[in-house]
Amino acid sequence: MKLATLLLFSATALAADLRGRLVGNVVLNATDIPLEARVVLDYGAKSARFLADGSFEITGVPSGQHVLEPLVPGYRVQPVIVTVPEEGDVHVQKFDAAALPLAVSAIPSLPYPLQLAAVGKDEYYTAPPGMNIMGMLKSPMILLMLASLGMAFALPKITEMLDADPEMAKQMLEQRQGWQRNLDFSDALSSKLAGGGGADAQAGSAAPAAAAGPPVGKAPARTPQGSGKRGGKRK
Repeated sequence: MKLATLLLFSATALAADLRGRLVGNVVLNATDIPLEARVVLDYGAKSARFLADGSFEITGVPSGQHVLEPLVPGYRVQPVIVTVPEEGDVHVQKFDAAALPLAVSAIPSLPYPLQLAAVGKDEYYTAPPGMNIMGMLKSPMILLMLASLGMAFALPKITEMLDADPEMAKQMLEQRQGWQRNLDFSDALSSKLAGGGGADAQAGSAAPAAAAGPPVGKAPARTPQGSGKRGGKRK
């Protein structure tokens, strides 16, 4: 019985009560704390609600390092790491999920009892992006439209220049005719290579065969001779 009482007294002596307050600022007034707001120790091992004045207390916290996270709906509050020593003062430092906690001797403690404050408000609305003029100009459709508008304005000017300068108009006409001749020659060559050469080859092979005469080994056919003047009576 004495041993159980001694163990219970030792466990009670090693435990501590964490106290603190949610301090009001421009982000969240301490009098406007939602009813659901609370502080959670070690991801749910212990918890406590904020009172009307913003204060809280978590009892029976054992010695060691603990993560204390304030949960205030609609707001973001900086979580802290609380180190409860077996002897001495409680040490408080900011909690960073991406980094290991620093040694107690390497960083000064934040104020204790804890003073928590909202650092921002949760925003569930994302503003749409503004108009990007450069992005619109890079679009192929916009570039094609601008090119069409440029041609619509440039063609009348070019026509006026050609009318005013007959020599330039003559050069443009010659260039156009040269391009047309090149296109016609390319089309004729393509069609000839595609199918026109077969019939010419057959016709060319038939002409030498006709000029060679009859096949070798066959005598030419004799034409029948009439009686004429050389014909006479048989004796």
